Amino acid sequence: MKHLVRLRCCLITIGLLGMSLAHAQCILAGQTAGATYVDVVPDKRLSATLAGDHSQKDSLDLDGDGRFDLQFRVSLSTSLYPNVMSSVRALHDDVALAQYTYVDYVKNYLSRDTIQQRLVNAFPALSIEPVWVDKASIKYDYSAGRLTYKTGSPGGPQGSGLWLDGKDGYTAVRLRTTALGPWRYGWVRLQVLPAINLSTNDYSEVTILVKDYAFTTTVLATWPASAAGWQLTPIPTAERLTVTAPAATTGQLVLRDVCGRVCLAADFAGKQQQLDLSTLAAGVYVLRITTAAGSLVQRVVKH
Repeated sequence: MKHLVRLRCCLITIGLLGMSLAHAQCILAGQTAGATYVDVVPDKRLSATLAGDHSQKDSLDLDGDGRFDLQFRVSLSTSLYPNVMSSVRALHDDVALAQYTYVDYVKNYLSRDTIQQRLVNAFPALSIEPVWVDKASIKYDYSAGRLTYKTGSPGGPQGSGLWLDGKDGYTAVRLRTTALGPWRYGWVRLQVLPAINLSTNDYSEVTILVKDYAFTTTVLATWPASAAGWQLTPIPTAERLTVTAPAATTGQLVLRDVCGRVCLAADFAGKQQQLDLSTLAAGVYVLRITTAAGSLVQRVVKH
């Protein structure tokens, strides 16, 4: 069952000293200053119970571009060897999670841990290296992105995963707009309940709570519209933005703010079109141009 959420998105900037994270390649787990932050209100909740659904999944669009990025799953089984499991996985190749692929465990970060391109090995004695896992890197669908797993066996209950304590944790995520775009690094705070107790044979419930998330504020892609022959003038602009195609075409223009919210949308036909930005607040926006030939993005500055 889908749960409706109200997303409260706020952009917090550090100021005039040039210390913004707009081009940063790292973020601290739980950090909101200098980042694009989204509070999921109420928490996104997925539960599998003996008395209700035995399996549930839901998805999350992290950057508000209309494409789901992560999928969360919970399930339980009452077979010969009962089990409960929770997981999260990437839904495409422009998003990736920090995981230990040898065991398919999602890495659990503590508050203020550093999230960056180079992942730190938390289990050096076992030589298990964490890596960034996108959809194409998933090896086994049934165990991909495991958070917790508890199963019954002749030897007694067994548990695995890095989210067994029932406490809040941070999963590291990186996201990009296009295949040629720069990665934005961020975190998603979640909780898996109940805490795994291996002294009982209880397999009656498993719940994931998704609470909030944040990303570095990079908004530029390395495949800008200008590289494909499109022109946006003037930039910066105070009121009107003229969009000129390299040749007559049809498509759609969508302008979003840095939190991913749609501020303006219009159909494009011909070779040139004007957009009226006079009612928008001053700031940085991203214009996505979609035609039959593909999709392009370009940063727009509004004075």
